[in-house]
Amino acid sequence: MKKRILIVEDDITLEPFWISAVHKADPRAEITWVCSERDAEREIRSSLKRRSPYDLIITDLFLAGPRTGIDLWEVAGEELRNRMILTSGIHPEKFRRYFGDHSVAPPFLQKPYSLTETVETLRWTLGTEEGSDLRVAGAALTTARA
Repeated sequence: MKKRILIVEDDITLEPFWISAVHKADPRAEITWVCSERDAEREIRSSLKRRSPYDLIITDLFLAGPRTGIDLWEVAGEELRNRMILTSGIHPEKFRRYFGDHSVAPPFLQKPYSLTETVETLRWTLGTEEGSDLRVAGAALTTARA
């Protein structure tokens, strides 16, 4: 079954990086790209109505518009929170401070990204690590813009 990934990032220049990283983690994954938190909320609601939820949501901390990746994390239900990765150029310690009394913050990838670390994090989150029964081999990555 194809994994569905929603990327919430307003810097479109990062698209080639994410396509490469996702392709290395799961060559069959399908990507939807949006640039704002509001667009992400709409896309998530739509996917739930279609009964085709995202397997992973990757969101930058700072996005186009007034709302942030943390706002998206806060409005997501617990099930979706367990499928989110937040990214930013800020120091990881500052990132942890944003979550205050939340005992479990989402996985965090710091910019500039390491392709190796990003692919490992994606594989771990998607359950496609080397040797995993869920590992899927070979097909072209498809991308779609919402």
